[in-house]
Amino acid sequence: MLFSRRFGAFPERAIQSFENFRHPRALAAALLGAALGLTACDPGETGDEPEQDINAVDVTVTAAMDAVNGGSGAVAFVPNAETPWAGLIVAAPLDGGLDIFNVDGEALERVTGPRLNSLAVSPGFALRGESLPLIVGVDGSSGTVRGYVLVRSEPTAIEAPLAPIEPEGGASAVCFIDEAPGHLDIAVLGREARVTTWRIRDTGGDLIGAEQTGSYALPAPARTCASFQDELYVAGPTLSVTRINASGAVEARGAPSAQSLSAGILLGRPVVIATGGTTGGLALLDGRDLSVLQNLQIVDGMSTPGVEDPAFVAMTTESYGGTAYQSGIVAVVDGTDDRIRFIARETFARALSPNAGPDSLGG
Repeated sequence: MLFSRRFGAFPERAIQSFENFRHPRALAAALLGAALGLTACDPGETGDEPEQDINAVDVTVTAAMDAVNGGSGAVAFVPNAETPWAGLIVAAPLDGGLDIFNVDGEALERVTGPRLNSLAVSPGFALRGESLPLIVGVDGSSGTVRGYVLVRSEPTAIEAPLAPIEPEGGASAVCFIDEAPGHLDIAVLGREARVTTWRIRDTGGDLIGAEQTGSYALPAPARTCASFQDELYVAGPTLSVTRINASGAVEARGAPSAQSLSAGILLGRPVVIATGGTTGGLALLDGRDLSVLQNLQIVDGMSTPGVEDPAFVAMTTESYGGTAYQSGIVAVVDGTDDRIRFIARETFARALSPNAGPDSLGG
């Protein structure tokens, strides 16, 4: 089932728990009748325009990561600005901890720990005078925010003494906002309908400091988020994909729901990649009004299977070296086998413009 250009809010009979999104194809079938004919105007309103389906464009997979025991969930990038081909990828195994991969797809290390349902990474976090990647995730079972320092030379990750980040009611997910010399900014989705923003920095004490910098009410609880520049994108089981500005105001709403979001820039325009949710598919949304630019189907490469059931997604504009990844990578976890696939960002851009090249991508 494809994303459509215009959606409204689902009726109550169509709302199901977010846990069902782990297998979105079954959910999509149940919601098909409810989704047909719905439209979207201003946030929270419905209109009379008919739905317009957009045929999916084929995007060829570039590579696949090693299959790992238990499979992969959330995924994030740890680029290396000095040596792009030495950049790493981290994933949250479905049975807990962290998996570390290299850009060739090899599984290098598994670190034990709780299952993390989302990840945010600062590649160059300043810690005790050193520049070390900091990984932040949410333990979905306890609603706590955990931190890990990544040691590139091993490679391995060590749990960091992070000061408590405790939104009221507990945390449901986390996403990267920004990093600058000396600090990392993140957004934390609460289990209730609220998002808080935090600044993490090393203050020299026993714990890595965490200061709350903002708090905004949401129209409904969110379970996934992404950011680009000053915009935050959120979605949940009863919350359509929503763009929030730096003041916490809702600026736009799009597809009825999504399991995973990633935001960035393609061909000079802000975009959001949305997976799962009520559609069971993958779509490229305009980052401004959240209209659907293109539905996508990731198909088989020469020796690599495509993606049948897009679950989690992450995009980086940082170079990972080589011909394929110099302009960045899109990573998609296939819910069918819980294995990570890579698509060169340049290939992804060609879904919007067949003549797109590295110089036209933006970054």
